[in-house]
Amino acid sequence: MTVREIEEKTGVNKNTVSRYEAGRDILASALQKLEELFLDAGVVFLGEDSSGGVGIRLPARKPARSGTPSRVEKIKIGKRSQKTQ
Repeated sequence: MTVREIEEKTGVNKNTVSRYEAGRDILASALQKLEELFLDAGVVFLGEDSSGGVGIRLPARKPARSGTPSRVEKIKIGKRSQKTQ
């Protein structure tokens, strides 16, 4: 997700998003909107515990649809067809 997409989905200015990414403070209302966006997208926020520090867990990737080649398969197919020419 790009900064512009985050701005469109949350209404938080892209410059504010960039400031936060750089470790600077932003308004609590902007932070709440960002948190809601990521929670809705399936991101899990992890607190510090005995196994490690704070972090996030991203949602599992959706498997490719049946019958639709993945990007890797497309690359392999493309290389195979180049070799046969």
